[in-house]
Amino acid sequence: MKRFAVIPAYEPDARLIQVVQQAHGAGFQCLIVNDGSDTSYDPIFEAATPWATICGYEHNQGKGHALKYGFAWLQEHYGISGFTVTCIDADCQHSIADAVRITKAAASHPEALCVGSRLNGSKARIEALVGRFVSNTVFAAATGVNLKDTLSGLRAFDASFIPLLLAAEGKRYEYETNVLLTLARQGITILEYPISTTQNVSPRKRHFNNITDVVRIGLELAKFGGSSLICTAIDLALFQLIVGLFPAGLAWANIAARIASASLNFSINRRRVFGVGEKMGTSLAKYALLALFILACSTMAITWVTSHWETGPLIAKMIVDGALFFVNWTIQRTFIFKKQPNQN
Repeated sequence: MKRFAVIPAYEPDARLIQVVQQAHGAGFQCLIVNDGSDTSYDPIFEAATPWATICGYEHNQGKGHALKYGFAWLQEHYGISGFTVTCIDADCQHSIADAVRITKAAASHPEALCVGSRLNGSKARIEALVGRFVSNTVFAAATGVNLKDTLSGLRAFDASFIPLLLAAEGKRYEYETNVLLTLARQGITILEYPISTTQNVSPRKRHFNNITDVVRIGLELAKFGGSSLICTAIDLALFQLIVGLFPAGLAWANIAARIASASLNFSINRRRVFGVGEKMGTSLAKYALLALFILACSTMAITWVTSHWETGPLIAKMIVDGALFFVNWTIQRTFIFKKQPNQN
């Protein structure tokens, strides 16, 4: 089976040549994507041509765009079967021996994305460790999938993954985490393998600011919870308003507030958070069943809490709905708005 290495490069130095020499020697067909580097870097790219094919564009677009450009180039020239694709950084961050090992794993597991998980050695920079920890924690909260290194760029997969990866959002470093989100949401296996990492990247040449990109990644992940939080606030406000007008109608207040907020939640989640997924009617029917289930649980629990605890209805509703939040979120993400495998 053919092995392709996609290597995004923005204003690289001589280490790019070292990477492609070693990768070529290990059996990879290398594709370098020039991510809009200045023309003064042309000699570096030209020096790499004995071991790699060069493609690219004029203006810098970001690592995510460069990766997708490379994937699209492979799809156009080789289709989406019969080879593996491995993403390798241009600055010697990844050991070619590790790349070979991850690639062999991808060939053995064509149904999975194989990711290199960097070891947290004593030489790792503190900002890199913090960034990795934050990203891993938020990713686990958003998806229920625990990964040791959501920021790793060393990844390998079967060519059949290309259409799915081209559909993932993002142009810069958030793209790599968006890929993981997309796969986790669809229940696709993500396999991690421990790898080593070097720390020989000069700050001037490193085009990844850990803190800035972790914030960007966190914002991307926040879409999963933001919609529910907004609608929860609307739900609570309407509930409090109706209870204030009709103190005896606790159950009806909860039902009316939930219908209004659930309608908004469905619209936002379907179009802005999870993607369209299945047909409107199918998604709506599933969502309605879930909403009825959550509503019934919420109404019974609020009634029980207010009658057994010394607490007001608003506090009771906040406690109950907070407990049901992750149940609701997980079911929506996993079953209701799950994208179809061929959906772009």
